[in-house]
Amino acid sequence: MIDEQGKLRKEIYEIFQIVRSYGGVLATGHVSLEEAVLVCRKAREYGVTTVLTHPEWRRTRVPREVQRELAETGVRIEKNYANVEDGDCSLEEMAETIRLVGPGNVFLSTDRGQAGKELPVLCMRKFLEGLLKLGFSAEDLRNMVQRVPGELVGEG
Repeated sequence: MIDEQGKLRKEIYEIFQIVRSYGGVLATGHVSLEEAVLVCRKAREYGVTTVLTHPEWRRTRVPREVQRELAETGVRIEKNYANVEDGDCSLEEMAETIRLVGPGNVFLSTDRGQAGKELPVLCMRKFLEGLLKLGFSAEDLRNMVQRVPGELVGEG
């Protein structure tokens, strides 16, 4: 993804053009911090709708302040209950980051569905109940499970 000079390879810019031309969404996936941040910044410069995926996961951890800076450019930040359940962070830590980034820049998911794990719907229920207990409003939750994802797919 990054060349010897630490810059994005030309193929990434081609991907930006394709994603933008189809009205798609570019998600960072399982890449390094350096790659994720560079892709997000450049994609937004190119007008590409962009998602920073699971920034609390131990392999793709992105510092809170960087998440906030990316959100200020229009990047949407994914928060996965799996990261809480698997011990990558506490729900309280994730809640602090959501407050810093702003619920209007976040969408919630579970990253579940694997064999041997709880059903996604049960994990989402735990996620929402936990965030309510930590002081998030019903409107905050609505933003993170309905409005922000809707905007990403052109329904907002």
